[in-house]
Amino acid sequence: ASTDGSLQTISRGFPWVHLIRNSTNLGFGGGNNRGILGALSIADVPVLLLNNDACIEEPDVVRLL
Repeated sequence: ASTDGSLQTISRGFPWVHLIRNSTNLGFGGGNNRGILGALSIADVPVLLLNNDACIEEPDVVRLL
């Protein structure tokens, strides 16, 4: 439940991104679980969770798949 305007910034800058809005702060685990459920409700796809300070290269993602 962000209140800093980040949702609007992401919506404008990245219109292809599907945002999930929660009315309350679900915490780290709850937010991740909500995101996973949202992704899997759209398609049966792999889900990769990364913190905002994580650095990963494309070959690493390919190896994980």
